[in-house]
Amino acid sequence: MIDLAIRMNDEAEVFEDGVERKFRSDIEGHGYILDGKADRIASMPEGLVIYDYKKGRAFSKDKITDKSLQFYIYRLLVERELSMHVARASFVTLTDGKISDIDLSESDDYVLSVLDEAAEGMRKGSWTALPDEDKCGSCSFRMICRRRFTVQ
Repeated sequence: MIDLAIRMNDEAEVFEDGVERKFRSDIEGHGYILDGKADRIASMPEGLVIYDYKKGRAFSKDKITDKSLQFYIYRLLVERELSMHVARASFVTLTDGKISDIDLSESDDYVLSVLDEAAEGMRKGSWTALPDEDKCGSCSFRMICRRRFTVQ
């Protein structure tokens, strides 16, 4: 764990108030508010780096793709609030010290269109459950989820 901390500090300096920093922004013209809490924000010459710590084992590439919208939301929030470019985002697995970079190549317009679609579904009351063995076991909402009634 100490080696991981040293490696991360050598790579990028922690941004001021950059540990467990909360962000919140009214996304004007879209009718919703986004908020999130970044585990660590660091500064590099090319821009900011957002890190998300995970206690489990390292993610496979397909799992990273499934979870990466989280970093697009963080990027929107951080860039709006700090007026600084986010150059990179990474999951950091604390059990094995692995750092997995996330592809942030999608545009903000694409991300906002995905969020707009989700918000519109919520407004209409469309809460389709998409059960997944890996995700459902650790989900905070599993006790109230309608996954038992979902037909795929």
